[in-house]
Amino acid sequence: MEVKIRGVDPQYIQEIDRKVKEIKRKTNRNFSRNDYFKMLIRQDSEIDLINYKKAEFDLALDKMLVSNEELTASIVNLTEVYERLFNLLLSEGGR
Repeated sequence: MEVKIRGVDPQYIQEIDRKVKEIKRKTNRNFSRNDYFKMLIRQDSEIDLINYKKAEFDLALDKMLVSNEELTASIVNLTEVYERLFNLLLSEGGR
């Protein structure tokens, strides 16, 4: 698909060109203004999906943390029961 942009302030174009040169320098590969615009469009299009996935991940993480806390409490309770049972068996064995 073709997209044309008219009437852009030359200062903005200079800044975009500066960023393109920086990307070329850092990646050591050919990178054009067109590549830069495609990258921006792709990132903008994907941001909602990324935010959705992040929200889903955060929700799953919260559920795991609650589950982990419940399991920890259960283990503590079970340990206390075993200690009482052990002490009871020791006291019964001494009679």
